[in-house]
Amino acid sequence: MSRSEPIANRQDQSKETSLATKRWEYASYFNSLKELVRKQWNPAEVYRQRDPNGTVYGQQDRYTLLQVRMNEDGSLADVWVVHTCGLEWLDESALEAFRKAQPFAPPPRPLLRSNGRVEFGFGFFFDVTGKESASSMRLKLFRYRDPSPIPDQR
Repeated sequence: MSRSEPIANRQDQSKETSLATKRWEYASYFNSLKELVRKQWNPAEVYRQRDPNGTVYGQQDRYTLLQVRMNEDGSLADVWVVHTCGLEWLDESALEAFRKAQPFAPPPRPLLRSNGRVEFGFGFFFDVTGKESASSMRLKLFRYRDPSPIPDQR
């Protein structure tokens, strides 16, 4: 950005930088939460118990999206499925992993709503390649933005 640039352009670039920075401001909190959940979620084991040869449920990748509501002390207020992977037992394993991963660190204060809770989306992606080795079944956990948060009625 040069001094000869119009001031409006410099302000627009500054706003973009600010937004990008804010987006990552709490990344370390969510990354630590993700790591706790990852330690509890073993979709390959659950999948193989139900379909050892990969012939019943096929080789389709699966993803489950959860909505999470957490109290200001880090305790889980509620967690529920907002998008099913199509296999109820695999969705349930995602819910159970989140429940077992507790206790969580208290969320950063600026994330809390006026009711003292924070709500966010959390996704579980299970890549089933069809090979028989455990290393061929990959998982990815991610936080997602819910464009239409559910009202706090729980």
